[in-house]
Amino acid sequence: MASVDRGYLADEPVLITTRCVMRVCAFERTEVKTEVRRYLSWWAPRTRVELLCWTVVDNHLHLLVSQDFPGHKKRTGIAAFLRNSLSAIARVTNGLIQSQGHLVERVYLSRRRTTPEEALASLAYILEHPVKHGVEGGLDAENSAGRLYTRTLADGVATAVMGMFFVRDPEARGAAMMALLRTMWADERWADSEHRTEVAREAIRSSPEVVDGSGWNKTIAVAVWAGAEAAKRAREAVLTAPQARMEFVPRSAPKVGAVVTIVMRPMPPRPMNLEGRAAMREELSGDTS
Repeated sequence: MASVDRGYLADEPVLITTRCVMRVCAFERTEVKTEVRRYLSWWAPRTRVELLCWTVVDNHLHLLVSQDFPGHKKRTGIAAFLRNSLSAIARVTNGLIQSQGHLVERVYLSRRRTTPEEALASLAYILEHPVKHGVEGGLDAENSAGRLYTRTLADGVATAVMGMFFVRDPEARGAAMMALLRTMWADERWADSEHRTEVAREAIRSSPEVVDGSGWNKTIAVAVWAGAEAAKRAREAVLTAPQARMEFVPRSAPKVGAVVTIVMRPMPPRPMNLEGRAAMREELSGDTS
């Protein structure tokens, strides 16, 4: 089925939520989260998408993304990024958890962020998720962009950060952003989604030394934010992480009416060699539509 044109604009952040079918916790295994990180990292630059913030919890995924052109194209942009990355994640995950069919709901939720207040509210909402769900590490959780924003540590998945943050010194920036986020989360209105934009508006107004409202939809490359070498090493680590494999052990053909037993045995992991696929995939990074 062709993707629907959702009216995305160039450089405008979009909040994406995609959930596992029937809310099944398909992402709960460490090996699955490894694959989610891998394919988000692989497909974002190949579809001209800036992945600005992300978090993975056991049964859903939140992303803040943007594309550098308006409208809809077949092979590039947000729709293509989600189609390719989620298909790859489903294909590998079905093998790991011994399932088949759709892994996530066919329709994902997307909300265009048209103001700095909406963008900041969505960013804070995504970064809060590991804290809210009690994930080990909280803001520093492995499967979130929290450490990128608050500690300037490249995670290998995000390609850029939102350019609204004024403080450029890494240490001062991390402390200022932590304080800003915690102030927003502590506001009693934050629990009500209808008031989060209002909370963000007040945060921007009260912290002009931290948030630059005029540059809210600009982006800063992770290579600039966290350092080119650190960004390169982090991405290589994500793309080449060992991939879990399961060995299928066939049994003799059963008699009619007999119980069929299938044995799946873990196999030693092997590092991914994604570079070998580069030539085949490279044509997908352009748009021929």
